[in-house]
Amino acid sequence: MLFSLLLAVSLALSPPGQVLLPPVTPGLAEAVEAANEGRDAEALAAFERVVSADPDNHEARLWIARLHTRMGDHDLAEPVFRSVFLEDPDNINAMLGVAEALLRRDEPAAAIDVLEVAEGLSATNGQVLGLLGRAHRAADHSDEAIAYLKRAVTVAPTKRHVRSLEAARLFYMHSVEARAADEEFSDATPDSTLGDLSLNLRLANRWRLLAQGQLQRKFGRTEERGGAGVEWRFASATALRAVALVGPDNRVTPEQDYLGEVRHTFRATTWTFAVRYFDFGEAETTVFSPAVSWTPDNPWSFALGYALSSTDT
Repeated sequence: MLFSLLLAVSLALSPPGQVLLPPVTPGLAEAVEAANEGRDAEALAAFERVVSADPDNHEARLWIARLHTRMGDHDLAEPVFRSVFLEDPDNINAMLGVAEALLRRDEPAAAIDVLEVAEGLSATNGQVLGLLGRAHRAADHSDEAIAYLKRAVTVAPTKRHVRSLEAARLFYMHSVEARAADEEFSDATPDSTLGDLSLNLRLANRWRLLAQGQLQRKFGRTEERGGAGVEWRFASATALRAVALVGPDNRVTPEQDYLGEVRHTFRATTWTFAVRYFDFGEAETTVFSPAVSWTPDNPWSFALGYALSSTDT
C-alpha cells in the first residue's frame, strides 16, 4: 500500500513522458563488468553495496580488496584479504592477497608459509608459483626462486612471470656480456673501434667474481686494459662492489680505473652510490655519482642519476 502511494506521488510530480523509478542497486555481475572495464571507483562502490546486502559474499569482498590494490590503497586491501582468509582458509585468492601484503612488508618467510599451503591446494596455479618465486627471491633462496619462476612461466607465460625469471637469472646466475663500437669521422681523424668483454661469475650465494677486458683503437693508438673485482651482498637487498681496471702506458684510456659502489633495493626502488677514480698519468679525476631507479609492476622503469667530478692536472 505504501509503495503504491509513493509510486503514484512520483508519477504525479514527474514531467509528461518521464517516469521516475526507485534506484536499482547493481548486482554482482554489473559490478564485475565495471571492474573489468576499468571503472574502478564505480565498481568499488557497486561491490560495497553488494557486501552491505550480503556480508558473507566472499567473491564481492575479494573484488573490493583487488580494487583497493589496483588503486594503490594497500592498507585498505590487506584487512579485507585477511578477513576472507580467516573465514575461508582454503580460498586461494585470499591467500594470494595475504602473501602479497606480507611481501610488501618484507616478510618473505611468512609469505612462503602461506603460499606453500596454496601450492598444496593448487599445484599448477601460475599466480601461486610466480608469487612463490618472488617470495623465495626476497628470502635470498636463489635455487628455489628460479625453479618456481620457471614453473610459473611454463604454466602461465605472462610478461610479469617472464620478466621475473629473467631478472632472477641475471641476479643469481653467471653472465657474459660482449660489446663492440665503431666510429667513423668525415675529416682526417682516424676511425676508432672498441671491444669490451665482461664476466660475472657466481662464487656463492652472496659472492660474485667480476672480470673485464677492453681493447681500443683511437686517435691512431691501440690500448688495452683489464682487471677484476668482487661483489658482496651482505644482505638480500644490499650489495657492495669493488672493481679495478689497469692499462699501463695508456694515454687515451685511463692507466688506472677504480670503482667502489653500494647498492640497496627496497621494494621497487634501488638506491646506488658510487665513487670512481681515474688516473690518466698527467691527470686524476674522481667522480661521485648517486642514483635512484624505480621499476613499478609494469613494463616501465625510471632512473635518475647525478655525477660530480673533480680533476687535478
